[in-house]
Amino acid sequence: MFHDRAEYSKFFETITKTSGLSANEVVVLLKEYQIDISAKTLYGYESGLSMLNADVFVALCRIYKCDNPMEIFGVPSITPSEMKHIEKYRSLDIHGKDMVDTVLDKEYTRSVSSESSNV
Repeated sequence: MFHDRAEYSKFFETITKTSGLSANEVVVLLKEYQIDISAKTLYGYESGLSMLNADVFVALCRIYKCDNPMEIFGVPSITPSEMKHIEKYRSLDIHGKDMVDTVLDKEYTRSVSSESSNV
């Protein structure tokens, strides 16, 4: 989540500038999502003077083409390769998941301990 209004405002300032869309254009596009706000309200969101709800946030992310809005909250994006691993893991039975968890835990522990010894 945004830690403060300045961070929130900075995010919207950045995506607004990179989009090339005017506030009036964004207001028109928001109507396609059944969101009817004024350009003044949009400026309030972008300046951090007012907070928007989840519906407006999602619509703005779509309009501004945010590839992974979760990154905004500090959640890293998932690569296609990682997504394939997740899909494979989800298809495993309980024994297969237990095996993967065991190997992953052991490898993670080994990797972290070797990194700390190299520091």
